[in-house]
Amino acid sequence: MTQTAQEMLPTAAGVTYLTFLSSMPPDMVLGAFAGSVIFLLGVNNKPKWQWLLYFLVAFLAGLFGAESVADIGESMLGFIRIDVQLSRGLGAMFSAACTINVISWFRDNATVLLRKKGGIA
Repeated sequence: MTQTAQEMLPTAAGVTYLTFLSSMPPDMVLGAFAGSVIFLLGVNNKPKWQWLLYFLVAFLAGLFGAESVADIGESMLGFIRIDVQLSRGLGAMFSAACTINVISWFRDNATVLLRKKGGIA
């Protein structure tokens, strides 16, 4: 077992307990966990505190954005006449994964955005 997998084991155990002990749907909790871990497993050059911060923000965004993202996905599929009801777990996974990507994009492009508005010379 790699060092990263050993470090993620307590987190996975905590999410499992949260799934069974909370009043939230289990598919939503596991979807938010999966979405927040997707990005973190591929990154090795970030400090541990940044990993934890990304994980917590993405996990919470996955939990709170699950229903909205699933509804948006259903609407988008409705445009091409596919009538399907998406799982809230799938919405949580996409919400969490997209949150990390958006945060990373803003972090990497902050100076470019400020220069375009004239904030930094």
